[in-house]
Amino acid sequence: MIDRLHPLTIFIYFLTVSMLPAFSRNPILHLLCLVTGFIMLFTWAQVKNILKKIPFFLLFFLIISLFNPFFYHNGDTVLFYVAGRRFSLEALLFGADSALMVTGVGLWFISLSHYMTSEKVLLLFGKLSAKASTIISLVMRIIPHYSRYIKSYRRHQRILGLYGDGSFLETVKAEGKIFAGFLTWSLEHSMTTADSMTARGYGVGKRKSFKINRFRKIDFIVCFLSLCLAVFLGIVLGMGYFYTDYYPTVKMPAMSTVPTISGAVYITISLLLTINHFIKANYGFSKDKQS
Repeated sequence: MIDRLHPLTIFIYFLTVSMLPAFSRNPILHLLCLVTGFIMLFTWAQVKNILKKIPFFLLFFLIISLFNPFFYHNGDTVLFYVAGRRFSLEALLFGADSALMVTGVGLWFISLSHYMTSEKVLLLFGKLSAKASTIISLVMRIIPHYSRYIKSYRRHQRILGLYGDGSFLETVKAEGKIFAGFLTWSLEHSMTTADSMTARGYGVGKRKSFKINRFRKIDFIVCFLSLCLAVFLGIVLGMGYFYTDYYPTVKMPAMSTVPTISGAVYITISLLLTINHFIKANYGFSKDKQS
């Protein structure tokens, strides 16, 4: 499974698959990043949870898409005027392309935050900077932990009848009480965490770690393929095969052999772990079956 891979493998793989489209300027590659990012979510998230997040992703996509044409008025194809300012088709398409890229990269980073746990961050970056890796791992744990606490606190307030579901002012007052309670709890929790780290001897002597991850054959394969993808697509992007010009008119790159092969290679590498996950989940043999 993906979570059994070495932290370095997970980091290189997700960084390669997500950052290559981020440095490109091609809507097709951005669309592939978005689709494969959604497919990756199905390896660990429940379908109902993904469906609940789709309206948020759509709203996020629309906000980014409409941000560009309202502030940048380049382009020859004018759709309409707003307060005397041009609203061009080229600016709208460029904003939609940027929204595709940001949303796709964001989906991959959501999966990265799921598989790259705090323990793996400490294992990967602990030798480089123990304090920085500790802070990163604490932040990765604290954000979802605080989010769950706020939801639980709000739910308890509703059960007790203390949450204002009436007017807008009552809702604001209720949220203010929740924020005040959360702030008090977070300060107490931080003091408890600091005392616990002091009691366990954090910062005293040389730091040691218990490594439970080892480089296996699958780690070498994934790292090798990820680095090959990075080098190959880096050369292709540097040669301008994926460059799309939006101003003054949209000029897409010609569909030739190199972009087609590059897209196929990207799809293959980005779906590599997903396919491996589903094969092992559905057709793999456990130790009990083998015995």
